[in-house]
Amino acid sequence: MIDKHMLNDTLNVLISIGIFGIILILLVTHIRNAKRIKKVRNTSVLLEELNKTNEKTHFHCCETKYTQSRMMLSKPAYDRYSCGHLLDDILLDAQHSFHKLLAKVKENREKYNDYKSEIDKLKSTITEEEAKRLGVPYQGYLEIEKALFAKQQLSPTVDVTLTCIVEYTSPAGRNHYSKSNTYSYTNVIQRLCALEEISKHKESETYKRKMERAKMTPKLRFAVIERDGRRCQICGARQEDGAILHVDHIIPVARGGKTEMSNLWTLCDMCNLGKGTQILENDV
Repeated sequence: MIDKHMLNDTLNVLISIGIFGIILILLVTHIRNAKRIKKVRNTSVLLEELNKTNEKTHFHCCETKYTQSRMMLSKPAYDRYSCGHLLDDILLDAQHSFHKLLAKVKENREKYNDYKSEIDKLKSTITEEEAKRLGVPYQGYLEIEKALFAKQQLSPTVDVTLTCIVEYTSPAGRNHYSKSNTYSYTNVIQRLCALEEISKHKESETYKRKMERAKMTPKLRFAVIERDGRRCQICGARQEDGAILHVDHIIPVARGGKTEMSNLWTLCDMCNLGKGTQILENDV
């Protein structure tokens, strides 16, 4: 009859031996792999070339997340002001610190493209004979070299997110409102380009003329007609006689004229139509 206690003791010993054997195998494997990794690291021409490229390449150290918040003074102002407005305010402020971060990330991206192009050209030079002489299986050498190559590549900051937060707290502090939106580097650059286009448009002659004409308010129009005695300054037709009077630019806006009293006069519809955009020599 088999003693159960003896059987259990035997099984425990066998299990312990098995566990010890597994640990021993893992330890031996680890030591062997560590030696192979060391040999590859010390002999790989590919890794040596990568290290040379890394040493001559320098990237900016940048934060990857940027947060900007704005506290509004009233609830209506909070309702009107969006996270997009805050984004635009930041991008339109050339002195804002976020622009420095954007410049660093942009430079990193440009350098990283060159860096990737350069290291992508690097190839392993190990041969089966060389690997055998080092005591490392050829395929094993290639796998270790590939893993080390990927690990030793530089990973600069090439992206950044901007989180815009708009808040409002009631005077008594009972109510607090908050809204936020996060913009990626691509979102920010696209909006920056759009704002630059808008800025260029505003600087264009077409926009300037439009804004100059917009200065012609009803109040200014009335003041010019009253100053000119309610009569056409070319033919003398009077409003009381049924003439339709217009306020016109002496030097047309199209030729750089300004919307101001000194450059405005009263013309009837017929004279205004005949004058067009020409500058009458006698009145310049």
